[in-house]
Amino acid sequence: NLNVTVPRPTWQDVLALLKHKELLWIFLCSGLHFSVHLASSNFIVKHVQFLGMSEMIASVAIAIGIVVEVAVMFYGGSRLKMMTADKLFQSACALAIIRWLFMAVGTTTLPILIGQALHGVTFGLFWLSAVRLVKGWTPTELSSTGQSLLGTSVGGVGAVVGVYGASVIIESTDTIVFYWVSVAVAIVATLLSLRVQCKTV
Repeated sequence: NLNVTVPRPTWQDVLALLKHKELLWIFLCSGLHFSVHLASSNFIVKHVQFLGMSEMIASVAIAIGIVVEVAVMFYGGSRLKMMTADKLFQSACALAIIRWLFMAVGTTTLPILIGQALHGVTFGLFWLSAVRLVKGWTPTELSSTGQSLLGTSVGGVGAVVGVYGASVIIESTDTIVFYWVSVAVAIVATLLSLRVQCKTV
């Protein structure tokens, strides 16, 4: 029936979700995990320039990351169903530590390419798991609101804090220091992700 109207969520509904302990852990870890990811996407060209490499290396690295990301998202949805969403989420956070280590210690082309390939894995695993986790803990009538809050924690709060923080670090030091900070952020996100759980029926 096309005449059926769906009630819009109120601010009280949003606040109710933000008081949900399990959802807050997901949003917090998501914001941390993605803050440095988004910052890296902004500054990877500057990083390869700092290392004395051609900007083309950054372009190739980004392309590799996207190809891996698409593959993980395409195949992962069906092939990773044997793993629970919380374990996938924790795996994405843990793999980010390795990714940032490659970026922090790598001074040649290969580590940069490997780091960006790992981007595709962490990006894919993160979204496959985070969306499932939020869906599990959000009431059906507020499912869109729950996913919007996930997007806000990642592309809103996480993006602003990550990009601004990275710009301050890079302007006062260099991109290598930023990637070591990214390692630390990924460690914190991984430790906090251990609090994230799937909803059990």
